[in-house]
Amino acid sequence: MSKPYFATDMGSGSHLPAIEAYFEVLRPFGAPCGARTASARRPPAHAREYLRDTDRRGCALFGAEAGAAAPQESFRG
Repeated sequence: MSKPYFATDMGSGSHLPAIEAYFEVLRPFGAPCGARTASARRPPAHAREYLRDTDRRGCALFGAEAGAAAPQESFRG
């Protein structure tokens, strides 16, 4: 297992400024950080596999960033 790190999943690349703010908070603690972009419209299995992978690699903190479309998609019937 590698050094504990922070991982996050973004709905789109336009969320990178918000993610970089997270990274700035964690940087003084020496916490490695990583981000991945994946559309909120992907199936839940896609997110589940990413979470399992980050857990196997020693992720200590996981964040998620989504825009307004993600909640709207969740409640569309």
